[in-house]
Amino acid sequence: MKKLSIALVGSALACNALAFNEKDAAQLVKAYSKLVACQQEDDKYTAVKVDGKPGPAELGDRYVVFWYGDIGCSGGNGTISPNFTVVEMAAFNTPVVLPTFKRADIALNGVTKFTGKDGKISIEGVTYGPKDSQHNPTLRVKYTLKVDVLGFVKQ
Repeated sequence: MKKLSIALVGSALACNALAFNEKDAAQLVKAYSKLVACQQEDDKYTAVKVDGKPGPAELGDRYVVFWYGDIGCSGGNGTISPNFTVVEMAAFNTPVVLPTFKRADIALNGVTKFTGKDGKISIEGVTYGPKDSQHNPTLRVKYTLKVDVLGFVKQ
């Protein structure tokens, strides 16, 4: 727990909250993911601002960061999955990772496009179709999720 606190506080302090942006949100979630997951794909952290005005971050602004990893380090075949982590600007202009956001019930094994605005994220990707072989999902899927108070809600 001490490592978690040090890493998150250190990452938060490294980001200038007044100039906090998508790149900073991605860096914060990358540090967070190293504490809660295994087998992260380091070059695949993509953030979008979904709530708040354009420009410098303000209280209540939210970012969603997409990344791949094995949360909980289950290990084994097929445990690396797409993850969506929310960062919110909290009191004193401090960016905070919200780890308890409810995941949406969607079939998704790979992401090909990820965008967001107006409190929603749009995801295009692939999942397994009825005739797909392991490690080769080909069924194209498209989702729009609302970033709600407690989690992601399928639209």
